[in-house]
Amino acid sequence: MKPARWEGIDLLRATAVIMVTFYHVFQRLPFPSKIITSITDFGKYGVDLFFVISGFLIGSIFWKSLKNKEFVYSTFILKRITRTFPSYFAMLIISYLGVYYFRSEKFDLKYLFFLQNYNIEIPFFSVSWSLCIEEHFYLIFPLLFMITNRFNITLLFAIPLIFLSLILRLNESSSHTYNFGYYTTATHLRLDGISFGFLFSFFETQYSINTQKIIQKKLIIIAFLLISFLYFSKSYILSYFLVSLLFTFILYITKNVNIKTTILKKTISLIAIPSYSIYITQAVSLDISSRIYKLASYGNLFFIFLSFLSIIFFGYLFYFTIERKFMNMRKKYLG
Repeated sequence: MKPARWEGIDLLRATAVIMVTFYHVFQRLPFPSKIITSITDFGKYGVDLFFVISGFLIGSIFWKSLKNKEFVYSTFILKRITRTFPSYFAMLIISYLGVYYFRSEKFDLKYLFFLQNYNIEIPFFSVSWSLCIEEHFYLIFPLLFMITNRFNITLLFAIPLIFLSLILRLNESSSHTYNFGYYTTATHLRLDGISFGFLFSFFETQYSINTQKIIQKKLIIIAFLLISFLYFSKSYILSYFLVSLLFTFILYITKNVNIKTTILKKTISLIAIPSYSIYITQAVSLDISSRIYKLASYGNLFFIFLSFLSIIFFGYLFYFTIERKFMNMRKKYLG
């Protein structure tokens, strides 16, 4: 039986939220440094790591329950809703009140249906685009996999899935813009990470993987993927695919890691457990930090300190007041 929490998964989850946090903070520096941002810009791929982790964890639950004939689609969706919706809509209200007060911006109804990631530019609550992709994936793909599983053709459907977004981005590449919206956030263009994680869980639960042979070659594979990704990191078509594949291999060799140092284990848990709240509150935290900074400008270091302090404060505040309360309710009523 698997432990309640996988320490290796928590390590990756903590890494993902740290990557994204560094990216967002240094992206907003009052006095940007090209050298620093050229490094911290890679933090945006922390979202792809989140996708791989999420796909793997939800996929593991899905495939095991399907294999044991215990899967109930309505229960699966209800658990997903109670996990993500309360925090999402609470943050949506907070975010919109802010943009309405400062910019008198009209509310976009797409936010109510998780469709804002199809805007050419996302008007506010920009981090919500990744939640849209997850909700779309878990609403549609379990049904498709249940159907293919019934006819024993799952592999015929599953394998092409990991290439779907790659092919669709190829079609969009000529019109791709650098605005943060549709071309980098639309669900059909960003399924790489969640598909890799979901399908990896499929192979792990359905087939016996020759672990020893893969372990012997893991460093060579990871090195090759890392070099390939760094070379194509500016490629709109290839970058998301390569980094998702890289993170899937890292997940494979990390998921069963046992962290023996108690202090390190606790530190990782303190970051990993509230990572969802830390992630979705970042935009508001940084807006508040920017406004405070303008009142007392002391340079980049002051802004960085202020930003991390606000992200930690609001992330934990949101976790304890919203996320954890609904998680406890879900555990009580849905198991």
